[in-house]
Amino acid sequence: MDKVNKLSSNYNSTPHTVQSANGGDVSVRNDRTGQVLRRNVVHLKRVEGKWTTVQEKGQDEVAEEESKDSEIN
Repeated sequence: MDKVNKLSSNYNSTPHTVQSANGGDVSVRNDRTGQVLRRNVVHLKRVEGKWTTVQEKGQDEVAEEESKDSEIN
């Protein structure tokens, strides 16, 4: 983030991917460097629609089972 003048943006425009969210606490991963950061949702800006959570390996099966259960009910 290089602040050239007072009209430059105050935030880092590097895209991050949401890994997990628990209430207002969100873990995000930098798409370029892979660095994982923990931030409050107030300090983040949503881009390109809605937020999605990246599923870990093995959790995909649980998510699929939960979605099937909700479709049945």
